Amino acid sequence: MTKAGSARILEGVRSSRRSFLVGLGMAASAPALQACTLPATGPTVQLFGRSGSFGGLTGRNKLLSGASFAAVPINGWGFGPGQAAYMSAVTTAGAVVIATTPYTDNQLEPTATTMELGCFLPGARAFRRIVVPSSTGRTNLTGYRSSYGGADIGDVQVVGTGANERVIFVSVAPYHGWDITSQGQLPSFGALKSGAGGSLSLDGTRMRTADDIATGGAGMTVPMSYNGYGEALHQGRGLCEVALLPASGHVVVSQYFGTSSANEQGGIVVLDATGRFKAAWQYPAASYRGRAVKCLVREVETDPTGRLSDERFSIICDAFDASNRPVPFPLQEFSYDARNSTISPVSVPVQASGDGSRMETAKYGGDGTLYVARTRPDGLTADRVAVYRKGHLHAAAPAVGAWPSASWGRVVAPDQFVNGSEGTGLVRSLAVDPKTGALLVAGLSGVLLSIRGAVGRARVTASLDLGLNQLVDRSRHQIGVRKGCVDSGRRALWLPVPQLDMASAYPAGAYPRLDQWLYRVSLSSFLGS
Repeated sequence: MTKAGSARILEGVRSSRRSFLVGLGMAASAPALQACTLPATGPTVQLFGRSGSFGGLTGRNKLLSGASFAAVPINGWGFGPGQAAYMSAVTTAGAVVIATTPYTDNQLEPTATTMELGCFLPGARAFRRIVVPSSTGRTNLTGYRSSYGGADIGDVQVVGTGANERVIFVSVAPYHGWDITSQGQLPSFGALKSGAGGSLSLDGTRMRTADDIATGGAGMTVPMSYNGYGEALHQGRGLCEVALLPASGHVVVSQYFGTSSANEQGGIVVLDATGRFKAAWQYPAASYRGRAVKCLVREVETDPTGRLSDERFSIICDAFDASNRPVPFPLQEFSYDARNSTISPVSVPVQASGDGSRMETAKYGGDGTLYVARTRPDGLTADRVAVYRKGHLHAAAPAVGAWPSASWGRVVAPDQFVNGSEGTGLVRSLAVDPKTGALLVAGLSGVLLSIRGAVGRARVTASLDLGLNQLVDRSRHQIGVRKGCVDSGRRALWLPVPQLDMASAYPAGAYPRLDQWLYRVSLSSFLGS
């Protein structure tokens, strides 16, 4: 896909969500554990951020819902100009890693000059920006004839154990047209390693540019392009989200973009924990109700019950017709065989209902149950969570024959729709508490739900308004939540809160630093023991 074509599609998704964001307010070792662990007792909800940034939540000890609360100012809190909080992960030592994205909510429209992550040590109450240098050591990079550049961090994922534990990260758009001879390339794949007190730093042995990944794997289609300086480089095709495969320890990564302007279908790639190529799968030409569809692979989630010969995972595609109008986003299940380095679809792309609703984001429970948060046909409001038993999709809609045209978008009713689960606003985070099995659902409205119970009897058991409407005036400021992470040992859910500025992709002058925040929800208090 060309950069211009990618931007048009991303802009379509971003524009539809912009008005919704604006209007929401209207409606390891002992020392490491010590540094990263908060006291066992404390309020149900804590909000971390810059001193003076808590708005109407300043000084409160309870939220409107009645939950105990504390706003916690952190010295040195904040990302660089133009960087907003994004996805999150938590290490075994308790350090929270936060990815970053442009204020435009479009990785192809950068608003910064850096590539960076945030690292928060809760016990030490210390926040650190980790700035990623290019292959020539540059940390501030601007695009060809532009004031902006740098790169996003599309997702973060903890891999390995003990001394081999790393936090790996990927980037959708690590390059924006600068002179690579002097400024170098930023990585499409990288990693952080643990240090004293649970702190994290860059692991220079695991930085991989798109060129590095492409040369490491026959069978991976990675297009070449030329910049304004006549230099050639590979494109990673938008490494979007990443998930850990439980048996092999490899990671599966979604590729949002196609191989060329003539083939805009996304793909899937599997890498090992060091970023070396293992397998790839290219989305074929597909059609829905007789119309060609562009399938841009956005999300990937893995089934924790997988075995080495059959590690299951699901993807969700952003899907558009030839005029870039959205069609119902489908979910599809796959299997990765690490012994033979192969990826195979096991189901067709499915919808949960035939009313035009979209599959938005998914999560597997510890027993392989698949939960899918859905969005109504307007693309802005949540629909009921769909629940599928393990193996349901494969049994009901196997990927056989000419499925890309004959069965794309097939309706497969779930085992259950969870009543009352649509009150979160557009769902941006699904997480599972391993201790209780509770599904934790958070949306742009700032409401957090727990869903518990066996398939067929799952129900909403708790609801919590996190107070986003009191944090800022949401008719003027665009805030929400992004993908959270569960620290199971410390019984905590972490939820990043980004603030965006999508009024203009390239305003005059430099973007200011916009406040970003991080919630901690005590699962012992919210869910009980």
